[in-house]
Amino acid sequence: MKNFILFLLVLSLVICSTTPSFSQDYNIPSWIKKNAKFWSEGTIQDNDFTKGIEYLVQQGVIKIQSIPKMQATSKHIPKWIKNNAEQWVNGTINDSDFVKGIEYLVQTGIIQTNATQKSEQNSQTVTPDIIPTTCTAQEDGILPDPNCTPGAIDPRVTQDNIDSTICVPGYTKTVRPPVSYTEPLKLKMMDAYGFTDSPKNYEFDHLIPLEVGGNPTDIKNLWPEPHNTTPSSFDKDKFENYLHKQVCSGTMDLATAQNQIATNWEKYWQDAGRP
Repeated sequence: MKNFILFLLVLSLVICSTTPSFSQDYNIPSWIKKNAKFWSEGTIQDNDFTKGIEYLVQQGVIKIQSIPKMQATSKHIPKWIKNNAEQWVNGTINDSDFVKGIEYLVQTGIIQTNATQKSEQNSQTVTPDIIPTTCTAQEDGILPDPNCTPGAIDPRVTQDNIDSTICVPGYTKTVRPPVSYTEPLKLKMMDAYGFTDSPKNYEFDHLIPLEVGGNPTDIKNLWPEPHNTTPSSFDKDKFENYLHKQVCSGTMDLATAQNQIATNWEKYWQDAGRP
């Protein structure tokens, strides 16, 4: 009997040591759970949900030890994964059970996490500075918290080189950060600003826009700007275009445009006649 028990013990150790799994030490950010909630309710699409999950894997929040390859019948996320997400949000299942669904997505290739993709992503993105924990939007949500989002300029853009940078058609496309960088950051900043509704209600805005030399990736220049304010995010977009034209025509210098948009764009928009 002792030998039989010893055999079972050894067998269990062998199984545990050879079974691929995820690290059990999870520290999943709260914005991921909010993302899962929006996804389970149909507020955001599959690709928006998977961006958050890819972030967990790529940032090492979930560590893959060994993943055997499986063949998925479809590249679409199965319904049971969505049910899993809903149950996780409601507290019916724990983090470990939720991660099992993620493991399936990785194993079947629905979410890619191989070293090549990681290397490619790292070459395209920059790790942001420390993300603020508590921010308060100003003027009924029109302006960001100046302590969290004071604005930041791109040192590569100067008054002397605007003709070869921001005033060149298509320039902003060459410096705009990829969605794989901005989307997870947007959700984190929504959490910092206390915004709990759908991410679709916000533009992840460069306070100093790229078209007037704003910094593309600095967290001090990015914030979740609400769409439903008066004036709205769309009015700010128009004012950004106006400032760009002023700078590139020589009517306004670059530093003035950057200062206006960063300090109180609403005031200067009003002063300019709401262009």
